Amino acid sequence: MQTILIVIALHVAMGATWGLTTLGVAGFGRARASWLRLMLVVAVINMLAGIYLWHALHRGTWGPGERWLVVGSFCAMIAIGLQAPIALTMPPDSRRLEPAALWVYRATALLVVAAAAAMIASKA
Repeated sequence: MQTILIVIALHVAMGATWGLTTLGVAGFGRARASWLRLMLVVAVINMLAGIYLWHALHRGTWGPGERWLVVGSFCAMIAIGLQAPIALTMPPDSRRLEPAALWVYRATALLVVAAAAAMIASKA
């Protein structure tokens, strides 16, 4: 049980960090490439923690809560898939996102918010 609580705390902390930084980048359009890569690592850790929690807490069950979790997970996976190419190809000395990349980050911000809303809805 202690492991589950630690992973839940990790999942919440990483999710909040990823979500808030994505919103910040989407709003201001400024970020260093190293910072975006670090946030990509945070997003992947968050996803791995979520996979562990699904395996530990939801294996064998399928109800409305699990459906919301699938919606949230799908939104998060799309967001990671959209953010990764930008974070990995951005020039190291750049401090601003190109206009196209900024629009992608704005879209991923909506996806991350949708993922968080789905996670919250799964508990209702």
